[in-house]
This record gives sequence, structure tokens and C-alpha cells, in this order.
Amino acid sequence: MCSIISPVHAQPGFWDQEIGNLAGSSKYRIYYEAPDAILTNNTEVVKVTFVILQIGGLANGIETQAIVMQLSANGKSLEWTIAQEVRELDSPGDTWGPIVYAFKVLDSDFGLNPKEAVSATISITVQFKEMTTYFGNYDHESKKNDISTELTSATIPTSIDYVKQVLQALGESPLPIASLAIVLTLAISVTIAVRVTFRRTVRI
Repeated sequence: MCSIISPVHAQPGFWDQEIGNLAGSSKYRIYYEAPDAILTNNTEVVKVTFVILQIGGLANGIETQAIVMQLSANGKSLEWTIAQEVRELDSPGDTWGPIVYAFKVLDSDFGLNPKEAVSATISITVQFKEMTTYFGNYDHESKKNDISTELTSATIPTSIDYVKQVLQALGESPLPIASLAIVLTLAISVTIAVRVTFRRTVRI
């Protein structure tokens, strides 16, 4: 029994897959809800439902296996197994799900600076087996790999972060060493407090 939780920013959709064999074909539909805006350090939710539209040819049913989600951004990827369950479905309209999965992403997972936003993609893969009476079971997977989303750091920048950004900008700029010293002086302010003590001398 799965509780249904809808993401705050949901991008609903579906895709179909038809698998042919020697005597016909079977058709499947996968519904999904994925966030179109992901904040780091925040719990996000994805929802997937697998539905049999048609069982045909040599197939007489399916055996569910796993659903995997991958998030890619900044040249890096994270992967989660959002469902792993063996069930047998054998009729049109039979459904696996809705599978609801909560996940969280950190700035460090994708090398994000505070408040930085980058484009990202979500891929969802459903793994299952088609069962036949005389020819055994056949592994299949149905995948959608181009669900667009935006990944944004929810971290508040600090003064150290600003200094890092200045240093990074200087590292990419052909400024001379003297200019480097001037910019660093502007970026980092140091306050020195001087305490002066007066001593009164009494002459006798």
C-alpha cells in the first residue's frame, strides 16, 4: 500500500512502450510525476505508475522487478532505486504503483555554489520480465531519459563564499599580481581594535 504524495512543483507525463514477439505484441504505459524545480537540502518527491495496456502474442503476463531514477547535472549523476518488488500482473489494466519516493540532494553532490542554479535531467527506468508459457521469461526495461528540471542550491552565501568567487574570477582573469592584491584588499576587510591604557603618575 503506497501513500500518494504530490510534489510541490510537479511535471506530470507518461510514455508508452510496445514489445513485439513472434505472435503479436504487448503494450505498457508508465505515468510519472517529477519535480521541475529541485532545491538542495530539501525533500523532493517522484511518483511512478506502471500499467499494462495489452498482453499479446507469446506473453501471458509480466513480473515486476525494479524502478530506477537518475538525476544528472554539472557533469555528475546520482541514482536511486525507488522500487524493488516482485509481482505478477497478467491482464490489461493491471497496475504496479503508484510508487512514491522521497529523495534529497546536497550542494556537494553536484559541486554547486550557494544559490547557484543549473539545468538538470531526470531519467526513469522500469525493469520487468515478460512471462511466456513455453519459452520462459524475458528481461525488458522501459526508459525515459530526458525529463528536464532545474537544480538550485538553497544554501545562503557567506562572506567566505564571496571571497571564493572573487578568487575564482581572478584565477580566470589575466590580472597582474599588483591588481590581485588590490582586489583582495577590497574583498576582505580586517578590523583591528587598539586599546590604549593611560596610567596616572602621582609625585610625592
